Amino acid sequence: RVTCSSGVTAANMLDVGPFAFRQSRVSAKWKGWVDSPGGAGIEEYILDVYKLVEKGLTHVGESASPVLHFALPNTADAKDLDLPAEGLYSVVLTVKDYPGNTRLARRAVLYVKNSTVEKNSRHPIQYPLSVATVSGRRWKTI
Repeated sequence: RVTCSSGVTAANMLDVGPFAFRQSRVSAKWKGWVDSPGGAGIEEYILDVYKLVEKGLTHVGESASPVLHFALPNTADAKDLDLPAEGLYSVVLTVKDYPGNTRLARRAVLYVKNSTVEKNSRHPIQYPLSVATVSGRRWKTI
């Protein structure tokens, strides 16, 4: 079973830096991922970047296919990402062990070249934590 070692914070599981960027290059970093004691070990990391698209009047969701996809070896701990265009993206790290168990970490990134971005606590941006939890109304607030 894939898990994070004790003492690893949610921010370390997948770190993409600040929420908003003025440059298209984003550095994704991760640490602390391990297989359960006695497990076969981490097989690979899969890093996908999805464009977040409008889903109704008040929500966004991930595009059907990733705009960037990387299968990385189990020794990897970082990857530079070149976002293709301005917009809101979801960066998803999938950690897979040899038996095929997986765990996900997800972060949102906003790429804007010339705009000022301010968070409005009265109108937060939210997106589903995972497809499996959409019906349970579990959302990630940015």
